[in-house]
Amino acid sequence: MNIYEFADGLNEELTITRYPQQDNRFTADFGGGEVKDGGMLVSRYGEGQSPVEALNDYAAQISGKTLVFDAYGDARREHLVPALEKILCDCKG
Repeated sequence: MNIYEFADGLNEELTITRYPQQDNRFTADFGGGEVKDGGMLVSRYGEGQSPVEALNDYAAQISGKTLVFDAYGDARREHLVPALEKILCDCKG
């Protein structure tokens, strides 16, 4: 399973952001999603020089972790992230 397939199953928004004036810097994350790390919740995001690189970096960071949405609200949701496969793309061109 790759991050696209995982996102579809969660029905959560996966955001890719391009930062102008920063050498094609892209980030990727689930908006509002935090990762359980020990006894704390931490925000994670992937970085890369392309959207695919950012997605793959993010997938590597959240694989095998628990992703929490609306952590302090009534609609708190926790999802165990499986080992996500890299997205392969020949995106040059």
